[in-house]
Amino acid sequence: MNAAPDFALQPTLIGETIFLRPLQAGDFEPLYAAASDPAIWEQHPEPLRYQRAVFAGFFASALASGGALLAIEKTFRRGDRVVPLLRLESRGQGGNHRLYLPDP
Repeated sequence: MNAAPDFALQPTLIGETIFLRPLQAGDFEPLYAAASDPAIWEQHPEPLRYQRAVFAGFFASALASGGALLAIEKTFRRGDRVVPLLRLESRGQGGNHRLYLPDP
């Protein structure tokens, strides 16, 4: 029996400094801009992911999964900006555990 889950696979989660929302096709360019630095991928199992064609395949797969989320840093001076997840370093410093589901 394959019943559909009774929870959202792509919730919007809001915290004091970041929020997560479902990944959208229009997110490709800002994410690729953040991911196009080869230094990010030097020790990653897919070290060529900084290349546009390789990243495009990864992005398409994430989008098709129906479960990918985009992290956005909330800023008050310059507007919100995309946060590359590989550089999100809030673990143990009061970041990730402050996310919550918004009221419907």
